[in-house]
Amino acid sequence: MSIRTTILAACAGLMGCVSPPASAGAAAESVASLDGLIGCWSASGEVQGKHTENAMRGSWRLDRRYVLLEVHGLDPADPYDAAIVIADAGEGALTAFWMDSFGGAYSVSGAGRATGSELVISYAYPDAIYVNRFARTPEGWAWRITEEKAGETPQLFAQYELRPASCAGMPDVF
Repeated sequence: MSIRTTILAACAGLMGCVSPPASAGAAAESVASLDGLIGCWSASGEVQGKHTENAMRGSWRLDRRYVLLEVHGLDPADPYDAAIVIADAGEGALTAFWMDSFGGAYSVSGAGRATGSELVISYAYPDAIYVNRFARTPEGWAWRITEEKAGETPQLFAQYELRPASCAGMPDVF
């Protein structure tokens, strides 16, 4: 047996002994789910029953470790901006941080899960938990935020329909 054949056989043997961790599939699935948020979106919807129009941009940051989801309200009479950072935390888990134009008192960490067609992230505020559910649709994403207060029936807080949009003219605030 030649040295080359011996080395190839040894490498093949080692490769056969090394397998990805059981969580590799879940991690790949959550990254694939996050990949679906990349790009620009028009986000039409309602917040507490009031119509709203937003421009959104999802982009990978820090070597694809985080997705930054920027939300820009388009009503100059009611300005709103948010930056939502979402990351794969392993085994299908997500970690997130929400900051917006209401300031630091309303910034909060979140945690959730990813599946192939859905991202669910919960943010615990002092008065309620806000569950953000992004579900894939044929046209883009449906984003629903439910407010859950202790001892009360969960209520719809906000809902948006995200549709692909051009990034031209999109403000780059963050």
